[in-house]
Amino acid sequence: MRSGAHVAQALTQDEAREALACVNDNLLLAQSSLARRIIGGLGACDLDEAAETVRALLLEAIETLRPPRRFGFGSLESRHYDVLTLRYVENLRVKQMMGELHLSRRQIYRALSQAEAKLACILSSKLGQELAGGHDAALTELQALPVSGRPEQVWVKTAIEHATALLRRLSDKLQVTIHASIPAECTAVGDRAVLGQLLVQLLSIAVQSSPGSEVTVCAQDAPDQAVLTVFFRPTAPVQTNRLQMAQELAAGLGITCEAVVRADHASVLLRLPRARPTSVLIVEDSAGAVELYRRYLSGLDWAVSSVPDTRIACEVAAGTQPDAIVLDIMMPHLDGWTVLTQLASDPRTAAIPVLICSVIEDPELAASLGARAYLRKPVSQGQLIDALREMIRSADG
Repeated sequence: MRSGAHVAQALTQDEAREALACVNDNLLLAQSSLARRIIGGLGACDLDEAAETVRALLLEAIETLRPPRRFGFGSLESRHYDVLTLRYVENLRVKQMMGELHLSRRQIYRALSQAEAKLACILSSKLGQELAGGHDAALTELQALPVSGRPEQVWVKTAIEHATALLRRLSDKLQVTIHASIPAECTAVGDRAVLGQLLVQLLSIAVQSSPGSEVTVCAQDAPDQAVLTVFFRPTAPVQTNRLQMAQELAAGLGITCEAVVRADHASVLLRLPRARPTSVLIVEDSAGAVELYRRYLSGLDWAVSSVPDTRIACEVAAGTQPDAIVLDIMMPHLDGWTVLTQLASDPRTAAIPVLICSVIEDPELAASLGARAYLRKPVSQGQLIDALREMIRSADG
């Protein structure tokens, strides 16, 4: 996990450029100077985990440079964001960037240098905040827990029983009785491990806040959600910092978590989604772009999977039957146009709506080959989600 202890000096532009240049290469990214600053070497982290941690920080920093929506792609205000995205996330050559942005080679290099310098400052600021204690270490670790690409059905009663069992020694020590009333048929949709961690955290807070008392857990089924309530009467100070941490973790999972703390009683209400998440298959060879889309579609409403090799994209889509496909055009082996044609002509995949996300602007060709929607890169979170929802809604209709 990240550790501010390794950040002694501001990140240099060369260090930022080094990390950007290998954002799609796990081995090189995990060995970069930025990775050593964040993680202090691989240590307990494996290579892929280290690379994903650094990549997420880089993409988050690049997003900081995105201008307000009124300034579109190619505008002066968007230039620094555009050049970083095209060069390092989309892997475009400088000559291609010149055509996309209608700039000279000298202008491209100048904009890249300015953008890299800005990014180094942003990264230094983010890492400095961690050094100063701006992020709670426990929250950082919880937020970094990997969430599976395809959330599953979770039996709430089983999850509560597991959490209660883990807390039994602590509750016995503090003489706290946990009463649970959960319908056997109560279910939710989510990542089983991470949801379990959330429940353990909430029950642990309740137990430690009410020694010599009781904690009550109950649940109700609703058509689209399971409503879970944890109730206790504080006999010790409530650990509000840990409660806030749990709420932030819940928010990152797409779960509503409402807490009420009074002198004589406290309750935490969780609204757990029950609907099946919308599955999205991303056909994209850029690991940076895939990670960006995953961040855009984080939460329980979406189940994201990816395939970097276009030669097997059609078979993967046929086997997984996603609700939607996000497809790039400029890829090795088979270009996106060929993949789109294969998807449209295969009876197993012809009904799956396809959204093209590409730096190439040719929506008419895309539509003629079977694409349902088209977005030109770089794509914002709002654009991606709106396009996916509208495309799926039209396909269902």
